[in-house]
Amino acid sequence: MESMIKLPNQNTLDQSISKASECHAIVDHSKSRRLREMFKGINACGQNQKAIWCNELENALDIPPDLLSDLRLARSTIDDGINKIMSSFPDGRKNSLFRIRFGHLDEIKAREIQAIFNLLKLDYKRVDLQRLKGLNYHGHRVF
Repeated sequence: MESMIKLPNQNTLDQSISKASECHAIVDHSKSRRLREMFKGINACGQNQKAIWCNELENALDIPPDLLSDLRLARSTIDDGINKIMSSFPDGRKNSLFRIRFGHLDEIKAREIQAIFNLLKLDYKRVDLQRLKGLNYHGHRVF
């Protein structure tokens, strides 16, 4: 009877249950739509902090206020374009398909604003690209 299956006793069963309850989530929240929605609900106050942080960064830039308003308009146009493109992709593959087609988001935002508009094929009638020549998405000079 060497092929008998050893059943766990109550002591080892309790230890395995306690170990399982201490583990982290099996699925990363960024890979699950439901977990991502729950995580957004938990971090809802983070949006306000992000807006304050962006305003502090804009104040640190050496850009005239009228040019800063054009930069904000260009940023919102770019963000809307990126969101529109990503919404056309399936839920689980948005970032990877966007990366394959256009490149990493950070690399795109490091480019000159006019190059971003051309790459994403965005409508630039609302934005004066001549005034923003030489600036990237973050307001830094591009050489």
